[in-house]
Amino acid sequence: MNLLINGHYYISSLELSWKIVRNPNDIMAFYNRGTVRSQYGYHRGAISDFTQAIKVRSRKPSTLVRAASAYFQRGQEYELMGETKRAILDYQTAAAIYKKYGEISTYEQVNYEIIRLLEDNKFDLMQ
Repeated sequence: MNLLINGHYYISSLELSWKIVRNPNDIMAFYNRGTVRSQYGYHRGAISDFTQAIKVRSRKPSTLVRAASAYFQRGQEYELMGETKRAILDYQTAAAIYKKYGEISTYEQVNYEIIRLLEDNKFDLMQ
């Protein structure tokens, strides 16, 4: 059974899936299940969950800034899978959202990831 530490509670992937079935707009259930899937190497499933979290958050302007973390997490999954261009696009989107909402230190951290990827893959990205 997959577990994720969430505060002081342990939430299984099964419990998160059940939450999603009951409420398909539960942003945190998608995000948390994506995190669990990532921890256990199920990257495609994690990408799917982070994508759903982004879709739900993007429809609600009050939660758009929180969508940045889902973009960042999805970018990490793409990076782990060797999909550098997609990773950079997600990191850039996350950075733009963080900058828009004044979260400058997080913006700078994400920008560092973008620069690192661009430098590490400069020849691959030109193709």
